[in-house]
Amino acid sequence: MARSGVIAEALGHLAPPLAFAGVAWSGPRGRGMEIATAPGVSAGPGTRMRVASISKIVTARVFLRAVAHLGPPAALEMDALLGYPLRHPRASDRPITAGMVAAHHAGLTDSGGYLIPRGMPLAAFLARAEVWDALPGTRFAYCNLGYVVLAAAAERVTGRRFDLLARDLLEDWGIGGGFNWSGVADRATRLPCYRPGSGGLVPQIDAQVAADGVSGPDGTRIDLADHVPGAAPGVFSPQGGLRLSLAECLTLAERLGPEPPLWRVHDGPTEPPREVFQDYGWGMQILPAPTFWPEPVIGHTASGYGLRGGVFRAPTSGVAMAYLLNGLPEDPQDRADFTAEEHAVWAALRRAAAD
Repeated sequence: MARSGVIAEALGHLAPPLAFAGVAWSGPRGRGMEIATAPGVSAGPGTRMRVASISKIVTARVFLRAVAHLGPPAALEMDALLGYPLRHPRASDRPITAGMVAAHHAGLTDSGGYLIPRGMPLAAFLARAEVWDALPGTRFAYCNLGYVVLAAAAERVTGRRFDLLARDLLEDWGIGGGFNWSGVADRATRLPCYRPGSGGLVPQIDAQVAADGVSGPDGTRIDLADHVPGAAPGVFSPQGGLRLSLAECLTLAERLGPEPPLWRVHDGPTEPPREVFQDYGWGMQILPAPTFWPEPVIGHTASGYGLRGGVFRAPTSGVAMAYLLNGLPEDPQDRADFTAEEHAVWAALRRAAAD
């Protein structure tokens, strides 16, 4: 990927109207980054924003660190980790393992919601029948709630808050971001997630943030004086609340190594493979035959509050890639496929790689 002109040209067609369009890459042939912004938007490689489900890569690794001394992590039973039963209401005799939760086949569903009301214990939220669907181990169903569950387990095993566990991991990796702004000192250099509106770009989240500590969705500081590790980690948004810059997304992509999947599309009845859901590991989309790249890749996509993004690495060639597109409309299509804007980014990356 020695030339970036083709990427710059593609991004120039995206922002405007998008608020921000950025692509970063590294590999044996060099390293580069291209960014385009809408008029009036000031953002660069170090501007942080909410990166949605890219967060799951970090949350999974926080969990793996927390339970490393307990044995093979995929086989660990969630009951023991959480300190209360996590059982499907129609299969109460069937243990649910951490591997099932991490790879979205525990039977949990987002249909009953995953934004847990402040003050409501996670255990009470999980006791509701509407957060359960298919029987454990039978079907892949992407579920944000499962990553709140993994964060709860990490907290209970370590006795520490999830955001602090994540901060330790990110610092080891040379990344300065944090969940819901926890541990992030420079909050002025940020970009809200935007969606287009009748009067232009409308911020959806992070127009205001707390001056310090953990910032809530409305930008006010959350009081964590009564936080009990393991009881209610949803306050940190472990499923999607990580704030990173484009440069930090590339650093994250460069950390990704090959790993065996916890779920393969042929493990049970499921939909045909989609663009971003083929096999799945510890917070990782494992794509042995991606539609958008000529070799296997690993990583994760992002979708939320008008942002689409992704961090991926191709272990065979060593190429790492990250992109963030901020300012997209609410997307009615299945998140298992890319938007037209994402297809344009991937097409440009492939052309640049071939030059």
